[in-house]
Amino acid sequence: MSVESLKAPSFGVEPNCVTYSTGIGGCMKLGDLKGGFKLFHEMLKRGVSPDVVCYNLLIDGLFKKCIGIMLKPGKMYYKNYDCTEITTL
Repeated sequence: MSVESLKAPSFGVEPNCVTYSTGIGGCMKLGDLKGGFKLFHEMLKRGVSPDVVCYNLLIDGLFKKCIGIMLKPGKMYYKNYDCTEITTL
């Protein structure tokens, strides 16, 4: 999902919180934290208020990417990643 795909409204329909959350969730699931946060910032610039779902998607994406949780039956493994690039957006 790109920011550009949400910039130009189709048929006069403006993106709303659900639209942005869907894009943010897709980016986060693919591990594209920068793309997810770009959509989030675009959302704020357009005056769309994020809801609890949107914030949860961002937190979940950061947690999974930066901490690197790997779940196996009965065990949980952690792998640390450098996520300093996210804070520079």
